Amino acid sequence: MNRYIILITILCFGLNSKAQIANGSLGYYNDARLFSSTNAGMGSTARIQGIGGAQTSLGGDMSVIASNPAGIGFFNKSAFSFTPSLDFHESSSNYLGNNTSSFSNGFNFSNLGAVFYYGNGDYVNAKFKGGSLGVSISRTNNFKNDISYQGVNESNSIIDSYISGAGSLESNNLGGLAYGAFENYLIDPVYDNGNQVGYGSPVFGNPRQTELVETSGSQYQINVAYGANYGDFIYFGAGIGIATINYTKKRTYIEDSYLYLNDDDELVNDDIINFTELNDKLTIEGAGINANLGVIIRPLPILTVGISYITPTFYALTDNSSFDLFTSWNGLEILNNDSSLTIINDREFLSDVATSDYSLRTPGKLNVGATFFLGKLGFVSGDLEFVDHSRSQLKSSDFEVFADNESIDNLYTSVINYRLGVEFRIKQIRVRGGYAYYADPYTDSSIDASRNDVSFGLGYRNQDFFMDLAVVNRKTQDLYAPYILDGLEPVAEVENRSNTVAVTLGFNF
Repeated sequence: MNRYIILITILCFGLNSKAQIANGSLGYYNDARLFSSTNAGMGSTARIQGIGGAQTSLGGDMSVIASNPAGIGFFNKSAFSFTPSLDFHESSSNYLGNNTSSFSNGFNFSNLGAVFYYGNGDYVNAKFKGGSLGVSISRTNNFKNDISYQGVNESNSIIDSYISGAGSLESNNLGGLAYGAFENYLIDPVYDNGNQVGYGSPVFGNPRQTELVETSGSQYQINVAYGANYGDFIYFGAGIGIATINYTKKRTYIEDSYLYLNDDDELVNDDIINFTELNDKLTIEGAGINANLGVIIRPLPILTVGISYITPTFYALTDNSSFDLFTSWNGLEILNNDSSLTIINDREFLSDVATSDYSLRTPGKLNVGATFFLGKLGFVSGDLEFVDHSRSQLKSSDFEVFADNESIDNLYTSVINYRLGVEFRIKQIRVRGGYAYYADPYTDSSIDASRNDVSFGLGYRNQDFFMDLAVVNRKTQDLYAPYILDGLEPVAEVENRSNTVAVTLGFNF
């Protein structure tokens, strides 16, 4: 059974545009967007993070091994650097008129790398000045986040989604959550003249709904690249990347405090049920491969222009999912076939673990950039990144992918992201600032799903040692729905904010 039949929490910016989601989609189109939204700036040194991730036309930094290997040609010494980082995440949710906030943090490392220089140093008479081999590990995506929300739903309940999902199937043909709800006595068959016509429930509406969604994990990439310098005029390079994905999503959803209208049109407590609780878990793991090519040209002493292309990444992924549905009844009476009564208090259904294997191709990325050098005062650098999110594609022998690939084509569009940064030099001290904008990947979304990064940095450099600090503030918006109900599902509006503090320590040798 596919995990999207089991797991019903959704992240979807197109909730008001369901026509774009093809019939039969299993939800894997969400993976395509999530895992293609990688960020080279996130996996950079603190120097590059401090200037907003703008690095396509810059060289001499460990970050360029993954973003534009031509920049490795700027090295004239071997070097090593390590960049640990601390992330602080905060989210605020508005759900059915009720505001909730949550907070989490985590420790990671953004970048670890070494460059090995093969040449004769700064003073080389030959046109070919030598080259360098670079090896690095960089973080390209961070999934750590906690989201919580709560509110009283006066329109429907998750039980209504169980009823909708069950349709008119006989109970022995039910699967996933619909079957779990049947086993918990949350839904039972409805008959008309001896024929089953659907399902009903002993529980009425107006429940209080509470949900906590916890995501964790990250995407990393191991990079190996070579870059060379010809005449201090043209720098060129190429490399390969081995990408990894480790993603976990857990959620706890609770409904309680059910109310219903009595015969006097008064809202009273439904004392048949205490609460129902759904816990589910999804893990996705896998690896992929890509390649990158780049060129940097220095047409003027004060100007460098760069271009790089990162090919599509080809992933082989495996997901595992399961759920636990628990219901606390207050003496629910069940009529048996022999007319006797059974009293039900607690019921629990544990699903099997569902496993799926599939392949995902994420889109390639074209970057162009320019850097203007202000003599010994510093520089200004800018990048443009072109990505077509509709170019993602799924393949699998475990499930049918046609509808999800059609949804990818319908939902997502091509975007232009941009990054801008500046560095000022005061002797051995560096002061930096940057801004990055990552455009909304959806063709038609009910909110602005773009992301804005604002950064600040400081640095110190001498001949053999360097140290950098960066602080990056990121802001995004999401929409979450706890279940699907033919467009009537409740939706939480979520604003995510994060702050990353990164420190780079490095030395030349």
